[in-house]
Amino acid sequence: DAEYMGALRRTFQSKMEEFVVKLISAHHIPRTDGPLLKSDPYVKMWIEDTAGNKKTDVISWPFKNQSLHPVWNSARSFGDQVADTDVVKLELWDFDKMTQDDLIGKTKFNVHELKNHHKLVLTIGSSGGFLCARHRTTLKLELLPQPSLIPKKKTLFIVRHGQSKWNKAQADKNVVDMLSDTDHPLDETGVGQALELQKALSGELSETAQRFLQAQTVVSSPLTRALQTALLGTQPILARIGTLVLLPNAREKRNLGGRDSSGQVVGKNIKVRAIKTLKPLVDAHQLKLASAVKLNTFEVDDKWWMDSEEAHNTVDIRINELMTQLRYMPEETIILVGHSHFFRELFRLHLADGFTQGTNVSKQDLTTGIISNCGVAALDVDFGETKLIQNVELLFSTTIIHKH
Repeated sequence: DAEYMGALRRTFQSKMEEFVVKLISAHHIPRTDGPLLKSDPYVKMWIEDTAGNKKTDVISWPFKNQSLHPVWNSARSFGDQVADTDVVKLELWDFDKMTQDDLIGKTKFNVHELKNHHKLVLTIGSSGGFLCARHRTTLKLELLPQPSLIPKKKTLFIVRHGQSKWNKAQADKNVVDMLSDTDHPLDETGVGQALELQKALSGELSETAQRFLQAQTVVSSPLTRALQTALLGTQPILARIGTLVLLPNAREKRNLGGRDSSGQVVGKNIKVRAIKTLKPLVDAHQLKLASAVKLNTFEVDDKWWMDSEEAHNTVDIRINELMTQLRYMPEETIILVGHSHFFRELFRLHLADGFTQGTNVSKQDLTTGIISNCGVAALDVDFGETKLIQNVELLFSTTIIHKH
């Protein structure tokens, strides 16, 4: 009968659904490298059957630099062959660059526990005497419901920030201005570029540009120049959706001497600083619109930047982690406001091998040049492919700059 067929269909669907775990955060990580240094925690996870046989590979989340309360907010798929009786094993580690990594602690839980409760807060069992009885080390995770409903093909619109004070100082070879501060805001030219993008959204738009205007979410690097560009340039979209999400994985690559890629503040103070440095450069109406946007600062309430040069492989890991976050967002059209070197590395990593010439840009342009300030590109992303970016189209008179 209909009831039986419905139950059979639900059973079949539940068996075929991927088991996707989202690691949210950890709290009270012990200091494994001494009382003055914070740990660099990362997590390993795998699944075993009731006999202790491994059913999946060991899957990891990358280390978080110098953090006692790290946030990952990122999901991993363990496939569709996971049974309710299976056991999830989890280990918390501290990354050490010069010595062997330290196992901080471990725990386990049954698959059915997460399926029944959807969210779990796990206490990490001690290993090596690192855990302190005064503060329990905990991990928060959740089950991603119905991941099959999340589209694997998405449109990602990338927006490079407008010209910043650092860009101007670099062009003028003004070393004093370049090194005198961190996290420079937009300058007057950069603000003008962001407002030009905002203005362009009210004009005649191509089909792709209309999709940009109808984007379902906007995410941004928390660096001030990117945040200000998002607040001004994507203002019509933000006015509709209400909230801008800050993702530290989208911050610029930190090169040797690249103080501009280190932050200054965390949490709500990120917006305070962005608005304060915008105030002299915009009229009262634009300032009011920018101030009205809500910021999701969940991932940036603790220190989110590095103070020293970032290794190339660390940048690659961060880019892949960002793409994983975008993969499991429910939205199909996403705007990402970020940085030139980061975007170039993204193209080098994920531009499809078969991509030679897009609608109006070549593979060589994207992997050797940089997008112009406040430039926009539409990326067709297929998360079912090894190389994710299948096509690229430049919008709003965006150009590629080659520096010699």
